[in-house]
Amino acid sequence: MSREEEKNKLRGILAEIVSGTGNRINPEENKLPPQSQGLINSDPLAVGSLDIAMGFRQCLRRAIAASGKDLYEIAGEIDRLTKSDFTKNTLDKCISNNFTYGIHAEWLTAFCYVVGTVEPFQYLLEPLGSNVVTKANVRVTN
Repeated sequence: MSREEEKNKLRGILAEIVSGTGNRINPEENKLPPQSQGLINSDPLAVGSLDIAMGFRQCLRRAIAASGKDLYEIAGEIDRLTKSDFTKNTLDKCISNNFTYGIHAEWLTAFCYVVGTVEPFQYLLEPLGSNVVTKANVRVTN
């Protein structure tokens, strides 16, 4: 199959998914998996229930520790993957207790790739009653 044919096939699959006519995500009537419906079915959130900044930073630090990589290696890979000026100092700020600093979406995505976990995304979705859906827990059909 040529590259152009592959692109066209993928476009068709995406069009089916977006329009709801295909059954690529869930063969059972195109319904989203139950964990994807957390926002729809959740109770109202309590005041302060999304005050997760400190726990999120702890989650990032745990992911770093579990990866066995040092901060310089992680920062270098994030810099390379995002083509940004991401340094060890930037990473230190992102995982510090100083809430003035945060982590950009593209940096978080690269971070998760480099350390080999989606746990930070899972931590962010948990208060919403949702889960990360990975290739490992979704069966794609033809």
